[in-house]
Amino acid sequence: MPRLSGIALAIVIANVGLSFMAALAGHVGDVRAGVDSYLLLTPALFVHGYVWQALTYSFFDFGALSLLFSSFALWSFGAMLESAWGKRRFAQLYFGSVIFAGLVAVALSYTHFLGTNPGQQVSGAWGGVFGLLGAFGTAYAEQETYLFPFPTPIRAKWLALIWIGVSVFMLVTSGHAIFLAELGGALFGFLWVKYAPRRGSGLFFSERYYGIRNRYFRWKRRRAARKFEVYMRKHDRSQYFDDYGNFKPPDGQEEKRPNGQA
Repeated sequence: MPRLSGIALAIVIANVGLSFMAALAGHVGDVRAGVDSYLLLTPALFVHGYVWQALTYSFFDFGALSLLFSSFALWSFGAMLESAWGKRRFAQLYFGSVIFAGLVAVALSYTHFLGTNPGQQVSGAWGGVFGLLGAFGTAYAEQETYLFPFPTPIRAKWLALIWIGVSVFMLVTSGHAIFLAELGGALFGFLWVKYAPRRGSGLFFSERYYGIRNRYFRWKRRRAARKFEVYMRKHDRSQYFDDYGNFKPPDGQEEKRPNGQA
């Protein structure tokens, strides 16, 4: 099993620490009520401005076994993916999965899909865990791994499908929005591997921004060149600029260059 470190380790520590403190706060009614109301994801509150809940819900899990297994899954998949893809790309995948999972739970709970409703609270890291699982099963589909506690190896794609199948079964039988979040996280992980840029979304959007900016400046130069040509139409020259807006010196004359360059 890969060594747990970096972002994955920080997430596990944050999840365990905050869940433990929230559990202790259960003995103080006002504090626990505040955690439940402000930090867990409640679709009915989210649509009334509590938008931070789409992230904060993932740090609190009040079931001991649920917290244990989600931490173990973060260790299993998170450490491996962070080692393979780097801290930045791993963080984008995990927290993107958490937020997307929360949004799916909010949206579908208002349709009362399979008995879910906007008053249900969603908590725990499973939205992010299923995002890692979906990404792992897509990117390393044929790689063999183990399904705890069974000792027999299984291909990653089948492992992911088994977990997703269990989540679908739990959604159908319980009608709770938390399983909508799990399935939303798995969908995000799949889409991330298929369509997200390999070098991370930050570089992707940076390249797109500078590409659009450079095209805009080239358009401005061509527009200014056309205006200048109209103004200078009385001269014999019919074209003073090339297609990129660069000045073309008259025939027989070379453009002057600094320092006597040729």
